[in-house]
This record gives sequence, structure tokens and C-alpha cells, in this order.
Amino acid sequence: FFLSEPEPRIKAALAALLTDPDDALRQVDELLKSAGSDRTLTAKARYARSRASAMKGLGQQAAADAQDALAAFKAAGDVPGQCDALRALTEARVIEGRPEEAAKEVEDALSRFKAGGSALGEAAALLAQGELLSAQEDYGGSADKATAAQERIKQVQDADAAWLLLRLSEFQMSSWKPEEAAEAAQGALKIFRGLPGGAGKPGEGAALNALAQAQAA
Repeated sequence: FFLSEPEPRIKAALAALLTDPDDALRQVDELLKSAGSDRTLTAKARYARSRASAMKGLGQQAAADAQDALAAFKAAGDVPGQCDALRALTEARVIEGRPEEAAKEVEDALSRFKAGGSALGEAAALLAQGELLSAQEDYGGSADKATAAQERIKQVQDADAAWLLLRLSEFQMSSWKPEEAAEAAQGALKIFRGLPGGAGKPGEGAALNALAQAQAA
């Protein structure tokens, strides 16, 4: 989520996705040219370009960038980055018409996160599985995965977990489950409000908005 992104140029490119994917692509391409040996910036830029390409329906380009970003985040041990890149890769595979490959990649990631003891990673992978099942109209299986994801997120009480809860809330709303969406948004709000030094302010606003939408549904 661009609200939680500390790098201003990446944040601007991701924000542009909401209104102008072409402008987002332009910004990201400029970033990649100037990134040099900054591997973290390059990985984030490739993630952003994957999202922009996906919004334009360019599945193959989106998948290639998401794979590069995922590999870079894995090498850096960046679990939140891996979660973002995994979601982007799943989205790209669906656009490509290759959901079976996406399912295998997500299952591999889930096994890797379990082996590494990352509850955040497990939750993100479970939610990705739920999103895939929903895209295939397996709504019962999708709901089970979303429930499992929320149980895993409860084991983590930091900003990354809160942002993932907001993603879960969004997914539950798209699945016509406003009560579950409200529960996830409330969980995110509680975490954001407990973060020290005002670190949760941007997320608090997003959580309040998600909660209001769920309660109004």
C-alpha cells in the first residue's frame, strides 16, 4: 500500500496507479534508470511497474517484474516486500490466464514462510490463495483461506500486519462479507493506534475509512 511506503518516488508512482497507470509506468521507468546499484529501490520499482502493467492488462510484463521483485526481496530477507510481490505475481498470472501456475507459486511461498516461521508471510500467502479461489468462483474455499489468514495475522501486532488486515478487509468487502470486513478493519485500527510516536496516523485514517465502508454496507 502506497500510504505505508517511505520512499517518496515509489509512493508517488503507486499513488498514480489510482488515476493514471501510464503516468505510473513513466515514473517507474525513470526510477529504474536512476536506481543504479540500489537493490531495494530497484525491487520496489519493479513491484510498482508490475502493478501498473497489470492495470493495463499487460500480464506477461507484470509477471516478469513481479518475479524479479520477489527474488530481490527474498535475497534481502524482506518479508513484507515478498508479500507485496507475491500478490502482484498472483494478479499477473490471473491476467495471463495461468491460475494453476499462480497456485503453485503461492503454495511454494506458503511453505517457505512456514519454514521460516513468518506468521505475516503465511497470512499473506493464505490470503493470496483465497483471492485465487475467489477468482475461480470457489467461494467456500476462498472464505476458509481468508479465515485462516486472519488467524495467522493475530500473531503479529505491527504496522505490516495492520496493512495486511486492511487488505483482508478489502477482500472481505469484495466477497460481500461486511461483518468480517469490519472485524479486520477494527483489528487494523487497534494496531495503528497502538504504534508509538504517531507512526500509525496514515494507517489510522485508512482503517477508519475501511471500517466506515464495512459498517455502512
